[in-house]
Amino acid sequence: MTTANEGGFAMDNPVPALRRSMIWLGLVQVFIPALVRADVPTYPAPAGEAITGDYALTVNGKPVDVYAAQSEFFEGDYYFATFEFSGKAAIRVTSSQSLAQAQVQPSRFNVQLERNSDREITLTAEAPFRISVERDGRKKPLLLFGNAPEADTPRPGDPNVVYFAPGVHRPGKITLTDDQTLYLAGGAVVKGCVHAKGKNITIRGRGVLGGEESPRFQGPGRYLLDCQDCQNLAVRDIILRNPWSWTFVTWNCDGVVFAHDQRRRVGPGQHPERHGPQLLLPHPGRQHRHQGAGKAASAVREHPHRRLRVLDGCREHLPDRLRM
Repeated sequence: MTTANEGGFAMDNPVPALRRSMIWLGLVQVFIPALVRADVPTYPAPAGEAITGDYALTVNGKPVDVYAAQSEFFEGDYYFATFEFSGKAAIRVTSSQSLAQAQVQPSRFNVQLERNSDREITLTAEAPFRISVERDGRKKPLLLFGNAPEADTPRPGDPNVVYFAPGVHRPGKITLTDDQTLYLAGGAVVKGCVHAKGKNITIRGRGVLGGEESPRFQGPGRYLLDCQDCQNLAVRDIILRNPWSWTFVTWNCDGVVFAHDQRRRVGPGQHPERHGPQLLLPHPGRQHRHQGAGKAASAVREHPHRRLRVLDGCREHLPDRLRM
């Protein structure tokens, strides 16, 4: 459609163009937030594993299951949840108890906290993190593991791969030897233990290895994760829960790397600002070697409740198979 200006010359009517610009602006406002808040892969908990009633969690509007772990101290149970994201994550936490005094530790991850009501908060993050939401100090905190998307995941049937799909599994003792990979998929809860002995062994995944069904000192093996005479051993990302004895022991091992995509699993009240990485000590009476600090020094961090052991690692000068 054209109109005439004061000089009698034809010109386009600016109204349709203005309308089109407003429509495009509206579309941009709708789609840009959707692009910034990327999809959130979650790991649905197997039947009987997700807790209800104490905490509830959504990430970018998507429900995320919350797991329980047991403790000998600070009134027993505490909780954790794990998920993947890229871009920006808005994490809404609701609680059966007041969150008015809730704190997020450690502070170095720059996770922002907004209080919505007495029992609801929203956390905002733009990079992977591992934090503890502490509503009442060390009593029944919620541990959140916001992971970068997992890459190069093994598949069922791959050569030399022992694969556990989502669900509950009771394999007893899992034995690993030369060039094998144990993979616990997100959503897998493996109630048993691992004994590794050999060269080039990898233990990885986003699942849980748990010992809660075994009486104290009466598990299917000596320890939850028992590694003996290993060379080039890599342990990545898995969560170790409720051991019946020592959680993770290496015997006469060389070249042990605990790699977590730059993540540290952090328990309530034990934060990197206050407690630096700790070297994994050898079992008494046995030779034990690690690569030196500044290369790939292995370290562990034990949950202060002593029922969830989580792992640290550095990535400098690692063999290609161990890089993430």
